[in-house]
Amino acid sequence: MNRGRTALGSVGMEGGRDITQALAVLSEAGDATGVAGALLFSGLAPQFTGNAELACANFTRCVAHAEALGLHTLRARALQLLGIARLTAGDVAGARAALREGVPVVVATGDRFGITVGIGALINLAVATDRPRLALRLVGVLDEFADVNQVVPPRPLRELTDQALARIRAAAGATAATLRAEGRHLALDDAVAEALAEGPDRSWRSRGPSLTPRETEVARLVAGGLSNRDVAARLFLSVRTVEVHVDHVLTKLGFGSRGQLTAWAHERGLVPRNT
Repeated sequence: MNRGRTALGSVGMEGGRDITQALAVLSEAGDATGVAGALLFSGLAPQFTGNAELACANFTRCVAHAEALGLHTLRARALQLLGIARLTAGDVAGARAALREGVPVVVATGDRFGITVGIGALINLAVATDRPRLALRLVGVLDEFADVNQVVPPRPLRELTDQALARIRAAAGATAATLRAEGRHLALDDAVAEALAEGPDRSWRSRGPSLTPRETEVARLVAGGLSNRDVAARLFLSVRTVEVHVDHVLTKLGFGSRGQLTAWAHERGLVPRNT
């Protein structure tokens, strides 16, 4: 697994030549399984050096070779990478088809590193299909999975994903943090199913994690500029109770400051415009 992570992050032109030589040696030796593995890496070199067309061709060869040999896990991994390559090449429909076949199999095998690749691919698919809300929620899914399983997605895929998300994050503003936090609470299987579906994205103005009526009232007053003591006096609560409510609200929404909460409340119309 570590070997795969290193290769995915560092394959370049020199690595591409080495893989070509390895393919020749393995083919001559009649090592069909070795050839299948080498074909996977033969797609990585062009994928991350800007030749998406060649990457698609090489990953497609790997998929076919692995299928012929009954190497179902390798085939699924190659399909995930093929999906990424097709997205880079602008073939969104082809990417979705590859990911629909590959990602669920990788998830079912419990391949932790492979799952991070799959989620990253689905984030990019969501961006390409104009589903910004889903893309940001999937970032939260990836955050949670990576933290729990102590695994880091490959650097080239992280860079590709960050580039794809830049415009969306800018447009979302404070909502981006809300959606990312919401994604941390999604079950992996549910997130994958939603990402592979073809339905429209939900509105930016999603309510996000559910607040209780009391939490909503506290959030509204805090966003209106009241201190915890002022909120306590207004609602006939102790200051400590208000502090607990504020902490719960910030945690549910994934915020680290009252300023983020204020922006969120104004965006959703919880605070009058003249407040």
